[in-house]
Order: sequence, then structure tokens, then C-alpha cells
Amino acid sequence: MLSNFHNRIIGFTTALSLSILIYACFYPGLNGPFLLDDTANIYENERVALTAISTDQLYIAATTSLEGYPFERGLAFISFALNHYYSGLKFDRFDIKTTNLIIHTSNAIIIYNILLAIFSVSLKNSTLSPTLLAFVTTLAWACHPIQISSVLYAVQRMTLLATTFTLFGCYIYIKHRLTPVKTTRTNFQNIKLCLSLVLCVAIGFHFKETAVLLPSYILAIEIIIRQSTPLNRS
Repeated sequence: MLSNFHNRIIGFTTALSLSILIYACFYPGLNGPFLLDDTANIYENERVALTAISTDQLYIAATTSLEGYPFERGLAFISFALNHYYSGLKFDRFDIKTTNLIIHTSNAIIIYNILLAIFSVSLKNSTLSPTLLAFVTTLAWACHPIQISSVLYAVQRMTLLATTFTLFGCYIYIKHRLTPVKTTRTNFQNIKLCLSLVLCVAIGFHFKETAVLLPSYILAIEIIIRQSTPLNRS
């Protein structure tokens, strides 16, 4: 029980540290202007200028599509519409980019937990600390310059949220995959896993089509686990 409490303290401290460092990294750009596609898809897009929380207006926002794209990214446009409503019926660039930053930070915390699970298996016989390595790797990913466009280019929220559900799927799979050998997996648990993964892809797809890559990431995780240790494969 004391060990669980200790792990929770470490988890909370890690999440808080990541949040503070990532915020400090991107804060200078949160007041930056809308760029490129931001103007047409958000700032000048009357379909996502939500003025009331109503089924009709949410439906209009959800059925907005990017010019030249065959698929609708309705959930992403609903998120922009909600930003408009809760920012005083205006598209506030600071609020929109801060929302992106919160999503990016959440993604980083999920990545940390995925890496911690993988490193705990692959580095079992190593002197390296899985916790420290997962933290440093996550921070390097989250604060890498390539992430500037993902966070500060407002319309890239589509990519951010598709990534969120892709990462959720990876985390769900790895927690299921690393179930201790002594625990028997029932057919119901396997079915629940499959349904959860399908749901992650379906939701993520309505933010951006990249969510369909989830199976390839799961395959990569499975290869890493199988090469690291002979875990239960039932």
C-alpha cells in the first residue's frame, strides 16, 4: 500500500513537472497571430462561430469540412466552436492556443506513462532508471522545436486530438498486454480491448484521419515487448 502511494506521488510530481516545463516552453507564443489555414478554417469561418449551446449550432459546426478534404473533421470544429463560445463569442487566439497547449501537455503525460511501462520491461536488468528515462524522453519530445507548429498553429488541434486518442489506444493496449501472467484474460476482456481500440480509432478519425495508424503503433509496441521479455501472450 505504501508502494502504491509512493508511485502516485511520483506520478503526480512527474505530471506537474512536465506541465510546468512545457508551459514555460510555449508560453511566449500563445499570443501569436493566426497563421495560414487558421484564418479560413477558424477566424473567418462563420459555421464554427458558436453563439449558443444548441443542437442546431453544434451540428452546423460538426458538419464543417476542410476545403479539398473528403472527410469531415467535425469533432475538431466543435472544439473550435466551444472556444468561440466560452471566449465571449470571439475567436481569442490566446485561448485557442492555450487549449492546444493543454491538449499537447496531456499527450505528453500519456506518452510518459506508455514509455514508463515499456522501459520498466525492457530495462528490467539495466541500471538505468525507467522513470527518469521516460521523463527525459517525454520532455525532449514535448519541447522539441518541431512541436511549435502543432501547438501554436491553431488548426493543428486536429492533429493534436487525433494523437490523443491514438495514444489512449496505445496505453490501453500496453496495460492489457502487460497483465501479469497469473491473471487470466477472459474473452470478455479481449473483446473489451478490441472495442476500446476501435472506439479510439473512430473518435480520433473525426479529428484527423491519422488515427487509423493506431494498429501500426500497437504492432511496434508488441514487437518491443516480445523482444524485451517472454511475457504472457495468452
